[in-house]
Amino acid sequence: MHLTALRYQGNVRVAVEVLNVLVDNALRHGTPMPAPDGARIGIRLALISCGGLAIEVRDLVGAFPQFDAAVRGEFGRGLWAAGRAGAQFSWCLHDGADSKTVRAELPASRNTDV
Repeated sequence: MHLTALRYQGNVRVAVEVLNVLVDNALRHGTPMPAPDGARIGIRLALISCGGLAIEVRDLVGAFPQFDAAVRGEFGRGLWAAGRAGAQFSWCLHDGADSKTVRAELPASRNTDV
């Protein structure tokens, strides 16, 4: 629904799959156990230049030591599969390294598929 409201012209199914991968990763690897009271992950969707889409998921762990391996498919397959569908990934630290945001950028083209 939010992608429609944003008027994203790309492949909505792929965008939802990429969002699912990022949220699943945040819940599995970006939430310390036990999770602090009121702990939440954050999600942000935004249109970027040329009609593309940025998907950002903020979690509660300030590290991603296997980021490059994850993108290459050596550590799980989620980011790798989403990358094959056209997603470009990056990440950054926040608040004194106690949280991070993983960002996926998708093109406006509808010709990608996960």
